[in-house]
Amino acid sequence: MIARKTRVLGLLVLEILLAATAFAADPQALYTLTEVDVKPQRLNGDEPRMPSHLRQETGVVKVEFVISATGKPVECTVSSSSNAKLDGWALEVVGQWRFRPAEVAGEPVAVRTVVPVRFKGA
Repeated sequence: MIARKTRVLGLLVLEILLAATAFAADPQALYTLTEVDVKPQRLNGDEPRMPSHLRQETGVVKVEFVISATGKPVECTVSSSSNAKLDGWALEVVGQWRFRPAEVAGEPVAVRTVVPVRFKGA
C-alpha cells in the first residue's frame, strides 16, 4: 500500500514538473506583446537631435523591430512611412533606444513590436 502511494505521489510530482516546464520561457523563442507576462519598457527617453536638412520635414514612420532579451533593438525595418525622407533617421533613432526586456515566467525574452516614430518639423 505504501509503495502504491509513493508511486502515485511520484507521478503527481512528475506531472507538476512537466506542467511547470510548459509555462517556462523559451530563451530562443520570439514572442509577441500579447504572449508575454511583462511588457518591455523603454528606458531612455531623449531623442537625438535631428539633422538640419530634416528639421522641416513632418510625417510618421512605423518601425518594426525585435527587442532582444538584453533590451537592445535589433532587426529594425520600416513597415510603413508617410515621408520616405525620414525613414533612415527613424531607424537610427529606434536603434539607439534601450528597453527593459519583456518577460515570460520571470525570464527576459525577445519580443517583436511596431512603433510609430512621429516627426513634427520645426
